[in-house]
Amino acid sequence: MKTKQISSFGVVLMAVIMATIGALSQTSFASHQLDNFSPIDHPAFSSNPLLLNNRPLDYSLFSITSKGVLSVVAGQPGSAEAVKIPFRAYLKRNGMILMNGAIDSGKSVHELDISRILANAEVGDFLVIEPVRQEDWVARRSIRLMNSAFYFNLFSFLKKDKEGC
Repeated sequence: MKTKQISSFGVVLMAVIMATIGALSQTSFASHQLDNFSPIDHPAFSSNPLLLNNRPLDYSLFSITSKGVLSVVAGQPGSAEAVKIPFRAYLKRNGMILMNGAIDSGKSVHELDISRILANAEVGDFLVIEPVRQEDWVARRSIRLMNSAFYFNLFSFLKKDKEGC
């Protein structure tokens, strides 16, 4: 009896693992482009000057469904010397800049609620983030937007509810 339960549990576990791997293999992540950037040539900027909710932006987790406050910093992100710089953010689709009612691409900001822009985005669009000042131009980024990542907690059945926690 016990071996039958263990073997059926093993079959279910293998099916879940295979489904999870299949879903993850079809998931696309955001990719970004650096425009002739070398941190050695521009010591005022790190290789990732973008912050999402005051944390360095993780391009592998950034997707079309991301939410939070985006900012661009000069200096090392997360350090006391980091200074937020003014920037513009807009969407590009098939090489054309998208103009929408929520965002004016000509307006510069120090922080921006990213969900306002991504609400009009489609998979494959580019989120372009460009600093306003000429000396900050090395921080320009173009992020190709992809589907959100599919995460599945494989061992959720092991979690036991604890009262008061």
